[in-house]
Amino acid sequence: MTKIRGSRDSMRFKWLSSMELRKTFEILSENGGKVFCVGGCVRDSMLDRVVTDIDLATDVKPREVKRLFQRPGFKVLSSAMKYGTITVISGKQIFQITTFRSDLETDGRHAKVCFSQSLKEDAQRRDFTINALYMNLNGEIIDPLSGLKDLRRGYVRFIGDPTTRIREDYLRILRYFRFLSVYEEDNENLDQSALLACAKNKRYLRSLSKERVWMEFKNILSSAKPLRAIKAMAYTGVLEEIFPKSNTRNLEVFLRHEDNFGIEINGINRLVALNFDNILDWQNSFPFSKKERDLITTLLAIATDKSNYRVKGFKYKDQYNQCVSALAIFGGGDKDIEQKTNYEDIIFGSKKTFPLNTDDFLRFFEPSRDLGIAVKRMKEIWFESSLEMGRKDLLTELKQYTCW
Repeated sequence: MTKIRGSRDSMRFKWLSSMELRKTFEILSENGGKVFCVGGCVRDSMLDRVVTDIDLATDVKPREVKRLFQRPGFKVLSSAMKYGTITVISGKQIFQITTFRSDLETDGRHAKVCFSQSLKEDAQRRDFTINALYMNLNGEIIDPLSGLKDLRRGYVRFIGDPTTRIREDYLRILRYFRFLSVYEEDNENLDQSALLACAKNKRYLRSLSKERVWMEFKNILSSAKPLRAIKAMAYTGVLEEIFPKSNTRNLEVFLRHEDNFGIEINGINRLVALNFDNILDWQNSFPFSKKERDLITTLLAIATDKSNYRVKGFKYKDQYNQCVSALAIFGGGDKDIEQKTNYEDIIFGSKKTFPLNTDDFLRFFEPSRDLGIAVKRMKEIWFESSLEMGRKDLLTELKQYTCW
């Protein structure tokens, strides 16, 4: 079992000095219990990334973990206790504390586990080598499966036989691609045995709930650089299995424009970019949130609006990011110069204010249906001028309109 010494003075280990974390370690260690940070917090520390979620692994049994933290200053959630996990909340920090375990039975979705005293057994039942990295409060890394070497070279590798690990939990197919989207640095370095196993077992993704599938895929789409993973999913047929008719070329073009225009990363934007003609079918198949559905509706509304881009910028200024996203998805494909011009028009329109105000119309109309019609007509005239007409010219048009 490899041990590597880190420096607690390093910025990447500052989170280890948290009083809440130290107190949690102290409580679990009271009667000789072993406890380690594990998984993402260790990976992110080693890559100088910000640590947000902290998972702990221990040899203390779940019921005892629950009992130990039933004291002032802590809140305990035990809904996942049968799987060995207790959630402990201390101040603003949340710790997922899981007892060392090994699998007795698996069916591709759920596992029957037994609890263990062995860190090595716990490591061997995990999915990827880079997920089997443990750290103590001194910043010492325990690396039983050479995960640190894989992490440093950006290599996502299943522990043991990929097919065996996938058939224990079919969600691991999508987790593999999610890890690729976060940690993989080189497409030429992909584990071919892992890709083959994902391809062979892709049909079993149908046995998973749509909620779980969308959650994992949304995480992939929302990563900083999703294209490598998405292309690998397409190569194995996994992408077609969950989101049929996807086009990675469309996404590649969108991602370039996303970067050029400074569009905020959003998984729904990128999903629509994969195939906007098929988005309504996907929406009917997956349990998107109301916010996600509203965003799809907005993107499609902007796309089908026949107004020019200046007018769109004015009309959708409160949804400016969605307007620019719609431009990148729907507005001219690969033509960078045209896209830049359209983008500038959106900016122009978003900064514009309609030159006339309510008092201007009340000079000619009582509050009525006719007033509303007049406002609409003056805006149409302004739109037809690409927002160029000024107040004076519009007032002239309004006077002429009242004489009709």
